[in-house]
Amino acid sequence: MTAAELFAAAQPLPVAPPERLAYSLPAFADAVCLSVTTVKKAIDRGELLARYPTPAGRKPIVTREDGLRWLEELRTQP
Repeated sequence: MTAAELFAAAQPLPVAPPERLAYSLPAFADAVCLSVTTVKKAIDRGELLARYPTPAGRKPIVTREDGLRWLEELRTQP
C-alpha cells in the first residue's frame, strides 16, 4: 500500500468534547443520572450551590466545580 493509500484509508482520531464549565439544572441532573426534582431539593437544602448569571435570576446553573464538590460530599453506603 502506498503512503497516499494509507493516508486515504486512515480514520481521523476521535476528539474529546470540551468539558462544560456549567450546566442548566436539567443538563446537570442528566449528567449525574438524577431527576431535576432531586437536584432542586439539594439546592433548596443548601447542599448544592446554584448560580444565577442573569439579572432576573431565572435560569440557575451549576458549575462543574460546585457539582463535583456536591458529589464528593454525598454520603456513601456503610
